[in-house]
Amino acid sequence: MAKEKEIVTEHQTTIFKNMSKDCMLERPPCREGNMDLDVDFGSLSLNESDMDTCESGVEVGSVGQVINTCVRLDSVNTNTCPRFVSTDEGYESKSISFTDGISIQETENNRLVTSMRSVDVFQVYHQDKDGDTDLHTGIIQGHTSLVLLFISAAPNCEWLNITNLLQQTPLHLAVITRQVNIVRRLMTAGARVDVTDIHGNTPLHIACREGYQEIVECLLRPLYYEEKLLNQYELPYQRIPQDLEKRNFDGHTCLHLAAMSTHLKVLELLLSKKASINVRDGTSGRTVLHYAAETGNRILLHFLLSQRHLDICCRTYGGLTPLRLAAGRAFGDVVSILLANGADVTDIDGSDQSEEEVFDDLCINGHPVALLPTYNC
Repeated sequence: MAKEKEIVTEHQTTIFKNMSKDCMLERPPCREGNMDLDVDFGSLSLNESDMDTCESGVEVGSVGQVINTCVRLDSVNTNTCPRFVSTDEGYESKSISFTDGISIQETENNRLVTSMRSVDVFQVYHQDKDGDTDLHTGIIQGHTSLVLLFISAAPNCEWLNITNLLQQTPLHLAVITRQVNIVRRLMTAGARVDVTDIHGNTPLHIACREGYQEIVECLLRPLYYEEKLLNQYELPYQRIPQDLEKRNFDGHTCLHLAAMSTHLKVLELLLSKKASINVRDGTSGRTVLHYAAETGNRILLHFLLSQRHLDICCRTYGGLTPLRLAAGRAFGDVVSILLANGADVTDIDGSDQSEEEVFDDLCINGHPVALLPTYNC
């Protein structure tokens, strides 16, 4: 019996080693329904040195060799996982069922080392009816140990960029579920940071919108040479940080998304990486200063006014300045703050405009709307 098992294992290893380059780059076909995930674990062995030196939790060998990972005992669950609803899009994902044949050896510090001798990489990266692979599902359900193994088993970094029906890569889901270790491991394995979902959001857009400071910092940090040594393949070049002026389908950059929710720490991180503080959105040409003035956000306003290179007289595509927007919203204190910091008073004092401004494109009962400037200085 042991001899037969050895022959099967050797045969699987041979197939894995002899995969052609075209096969490795081929996108796995979809599979019908939900399938149980059958992972073959070898015997468990304790290795203190691996646990101390393995920062990401995974030690990677060449293709077909043993892959060792450091696992917390409480993270191993042999029961069927509960169903999980994505916090971002609200779609329901399948469960992963684990085999009961996983032997567990407990240690004094509640840690163990597993040795995965073979992984059916095609099954792991096949897509279900929602477009999710087992890597997507493992990330959503928080199975860190298996996710690290799946990432290490990928024969090529392109396998990590498979998108589901919502155009989400595993990196998108790791950001949404706020798993910074998985985010970094995906990056060091070659996952692209600039892939957009159905809303045009990159993982960095989502992290900035939600205010996940540690995730933003991780996505902005370039890869170190030592981190790349974890891989069994060469990584293609990609720009990290990504283009910080990249807009989503609503016309918002990462800076706009962070400003709209007043995530000041995230704004500081973006500006430290040379994001332009005067970047305009793609719909109206508003900058983050326009957002602060128009909404009366005094906290954001004071933060922006303390930054260098801020254009306090910047105009939208329609020619509106932050001062004009604040005056139109009757935010007298915001008007006073802007004027004290060098805003051009001619935008509202009538020297370059009539006593009242008529908007020909906005009518009520057929009559054009006239706007009189109302503000208190």
